[in-house]
Amino acid sequence: MTDLSFTLCYLVLLTICLYLSKERPTSDVLSPGVIFPLVLLAYSVASSLFVHEFGSTNFGYPVGPDIIRTFYGCGLIGLGAFFCGRYLSVRFPIWHFNNSEIAETDESPTRDKIIVYALLSGLLCAPFIATAFNVLSQQSYAERALQSRIEDMEDSASGLKQVFLMSTPVTLIVCASSLLMFDRGRGILIRCAGAIVIALNLGANLLAGWRGNLMMTLSLVGIYYHYRVRRFRLSHLMVGSALIYVLVNAMALMRISSDPLEMMDALNGDIGRNSFGFLSLTRSGELLTGTNLMRQIGGVRDGELKYSFGETVLDDILVFIPRPLYPERPLPSSEKFVEIFYPGVRETGGGYGFFILQEGHWVAGYFGVFVMMCAFGYLVYSVYWVFLSYQNSLGAVFAYALVYPILCVFSVRSGVVDSLKAAMIALIPVMLLWVLPPVRNYSRASSVLHPT
Repeated sequence: MTDLSFTLCYLVLLTICLYLSKERPTSDVLSPGVIFPLVLLAYSVASSLFVHEFGSTNFGYPVGPDIIRTFYGCGLIGLGAFFCGRYLSVRFPIWHFNNSEIAETDESPTRDKIIVYALLSGLLCAPFIATAFNVLSQQSYAERALQSRIEDMEDSASGLKQVFLMSTPVTLIVCASSLLMFDRGRGILIRCAGAIVIALNLGANLLAGWRGNLMMTLSLVGIYYHYRVRRFRLSHLMVGSALIYVLVNAMALMRISSDPLEMMDALNGDIGRNSFGFLSLTRSGELLTGTNLMRQIGGVRDGELKYSFGETVLDDILVFIPRPLYPERPLPSSEKFVEIFYPGVRETGGGYGFFILQEGHWVAGYFGVFVMMCAFGYLVYSVYWVFLSYQNSLGAVFAYALVYPILCVFSVRSGVVDSLKAAMIALIPVMLLWVLPPVRNYSRASSVLHPT
């Protein structure tokens, strides 16, 4: 099977799955069945094209036709299993909805809470989040990335600090800024202030080279706009995806520095040497994570790795326990993979991503891929159905905006269990808003938020 025949088979299977599920991409372009299969296809094709061009993975492991055939089989089985999970989520729903629970309610209390707690968290955590909005002084990705991973491994409480002192306040501030920017009932200065805050966060992430954080902010603002202001069409999604693809690949070249002039020099220099080759699928390091599955397939064939029959999944679940509570918790599958096939890299803070089909293949080959992807499809679509039933709720919109990029985009290079864990962590700001007391009882806050 060639790359072209695999792509055609994949697209035919995707069309059949969408037809049988009666899901139309034009009805909601941000449903999981639209973007996730296309992202999975992009990663799969990029990896196979690279191997066919160079004869090996991007780390020099030779790949033969037998590995390529198994890789293609995993891709097609994974796609079909994902939509089987969708069918099961409809047939056996996690949540049985009551129409009385879905009625639209007054959004003012939720808006008040988001804005007030964003201000409070921003003030209290200012020393920790200042860099997230600082466009005047940033460390480049090349200077900071590996060192930060090493520090995180050495500090058992680093994850908690990151979540509660950095990620949560920044998320609340971006949510509040989105509310202000798109609220036509507010003055132009207030709306501009919201836009400026979002622009500062995007600029800081761009200079620092944090592509994931940049994507999260764009996704949060875009999904809020899609469900609360005006729906995107399929053409909008295609153009937006193309622009993001260009940006992500350009950032891979530019993030050697945080100086805008040096960043542009790096990009222009590469264009001068290779034209626009950085936009090629085989030049996109971001999309070559699929070669890790090829390395794993070869490892199983050569006896370097044995099927775990569920042990690796259990270890991944134990990783959900915070390290301060379970210091000796096992390594996640992604880090085990690096230790086995790239010894010494993990200790230096390196990592190469973990293709979403690797977990299932490690469990039990094709059968494991089917089970893991079916379970993933079931959970992702269950989240989507719950959101659709509560989409009149402002909190539900922001909750979906936070988990959507993790489950439907980032998951392809981070794996099933790690993505579910990241999605749960991303929901912490929304859960905090749910348990924190309302602010409408405070007359001064209400007068500021609702000027007459």
